[in-house]
Amino acid sequence: MANFHAFYDNLLASYNYDQLGSLLTHCERNAPSFNDSTICYRYDGSTYKDINGIVPPNVSVLTGVVASGDITHGVLLANVVLNNNRRAYTDKNEYIVDVSSLDWGNVNISPKFNALTNVYGNVIQVRDDLDQKVNDLYDQNQDIQKSLDHSIYTTLVWTILATCLLYYLFIHL
Repeated sequence: MANFHAFYDNLLASYNYDQLGSLLTHCERNAPSFNDSTICYRYDGSTYKDINGIVPPNVSVLTGVVASGDITHGVLLANVVLNNNRRAYTDKNEYIVDVSSLDWGNVNISPKFNALTNVYGNVIQVRDDLDQKVNDLYDQNQDIQKSLDHSIYTTLVWTILATCLLYYLFIHL
């Protein structure tokens, strides 16, 4: 039976290996020529940027590759090789065996989990109730606006009709 923490560590090692490999490939494609001392990623004090000044999407994997400063092709290559030795899964079947052997009966779920799921259910019910009440308020405002518009247009029509009648009475009679 596999332990969840060990399974997570294996997944993280595989993910980091793949991310470092893609960063190494990115460096090799963008550098006009490269050797072990070619700087692939420069550290500007807050984040790493490639040789074109662009922050790579998986830059968080670079944290911890070196203590500080720029990352060279040689250092990145050494980390990819090092992580390859720590890679948890070499093929899909090893992963499937590990997932199928997870010990679901021995999972330590915090007692707070059930309380949190109950609170979440209550929050969803209250949210639905509030959404319904807000929708009712908007509908009432629309009904009031329709009623107001109706009375304005009705008054306008009656005023025009009365004016036409008075005009006809005084001018044509």
